[in-house]
Amino acid sequence: MRYLNNVNKKFFFSILIFSFLILLYQIYKSEYYYLGEKRKYFINIFIFLIILKIYIFFILFSGKKISSYLTIFFFSSIFSLYLFEGFLIYKYDGFLLEKKKKLFKERTGNNYDTRTKFEVFNHLKKKSSIVVSIAPSYRLEYMNLDNELFPLSGISSSETLHCNENGYFSIYKSDRFGFNNPNDEWDKNNIQYLLLGDSFVQGNCVNRPYDLGSILRSLSDEPVLNLGYSGNGPLFYLATLKEYFKLNTKNVIWFHSENDLYNLERDLGSKTLKKYLEDNIFNQNLRNRQNEIDKFLLSILNYIEETEGKKQLEEQREKDSKIYKIYKFITIKNLRELFLKKFFYVEEKKKDFFLEFKNILELAKNFTIENKSNFYFVFLPSYERYIKMYDNYEIEYLEVLKIVGELNISLIDLHKEFKKEKDPTKYFPFGLSGHYNEDGYQKVGKIVFNEIKK
Repeated sequence: MRYLNNVNKKFFFSILIFSFLILLYQIYKSEYYYLGEKRKYFINIFIFLIILKIYIFFILFSGKKISSYLTIFFFSSIFSLYLFEGFLIYKYDGFLLEKKKKLFKERTGNNYDTRTKFEVFNHLKKKSSIVVSIAPSYRLEYMNLDNELFPLSGISSSETLHCNENGYFSIYKSDRFGFNNPNDEWDKNNIQYLLLGDSFVQGNCVNRPYDLGSILRSLSDEPVLNLGYSGNGPLFYLATLKEYFKLNTKNVIWFHSENDLYNLERDLGSKTLKKYLEDNIFNQNLRNRQNEIDKFLLSILNYIEETEGKKQLEEQREKDSKIYKIYKFITIKNLRELFLKKFFYVEEKKKDFFLEFKNILELAKNFTIENKSNFYFVFLPSYERYIKMYDNYEIEYLEVLKIVGELNISLIDLHKEFKKEKDPTKYFPFGLSGHYNEDGYQKVGKIVFNEIKK
């Protein structure tokens, strides 16, 4: 340390103290503000700050020559990091948002809706009765509830506010069981397609007639039941199939999203969901308990309004403040998130859940065949696949397809179709990460329809 002059000492000690204060603040945000729910997000910040502290210690306590080199490297690295952070702020916080606003205005003549979901909800509920789409998995992820009644759908017969990825908030009228269907589909005798899946199947974030159920309904001119819901995983699909299967269904279509095995680990922790896996005759009789389900979900909605809604509004105000923007730049937030996604995105699905997945898929197939229906497996590719974000995608993709082949299940591989396109990202909102846009859902619906029609 004697080789550093007093100015350098004070500077690096200041950095050391400042990084320590940031670390304490991030621990507060992770463990107290978010109650540990986003700990995986904050881990990269902890790693960065710890590495920074170690590096400064090396500068302070190394020999003169090494200390000089480390100091030069430190300042050049900091300059490069902030230069790149400035570029990302321009690109993501300014340029892309303005581009989305401009494109949306050109396409629709309307202004891009930048409000939070609960700002929209609070505005709409003053004019008419409306609810928010509540994922069945919400109770597992945020409320740690696993009681006797375990809903697999949403609030019934209600205008339902969903999500915004395409410039507007999608809204649909739920059916008698809380799914995204016209209510009279349940009165029809012969169902052509019964759809199982997550948010992609539910229709994030588009209005009818651009969700998959509506597209297949239009192409086939036949009844279609969409039983998909946001946050679902394979165990939810199996449970939903057993609870809501309708006799005289011709085709059951299982839509596999690329985060399904990640969700499976979460769902295997549920005592109720595991009963669908371990007991072939287990059933909650949900079709006859919708009044109970609505009452229960409305209580959850009130809870969400008091927690998530207020938190969203607080976070939006914070993001709009100049202090937050300065903080975001100082802490190189965009760069950290990019680095996290590229190098630290390690999902639990790396663990071996393929056997459980195979077992669930086989039970769903057998149930379908026993009820004299055809069973199809559709692989839905994600946006990240086409920007080469995650290295583990190809390994999992091949393993999933192998399992489908071993079970002799009819496969519709949409990845094969998407990769034929020069730019598959055009099927996602503004070419960015998210669910499919209207063109994307149209493409998926047409491919599925044509493959099954063969």
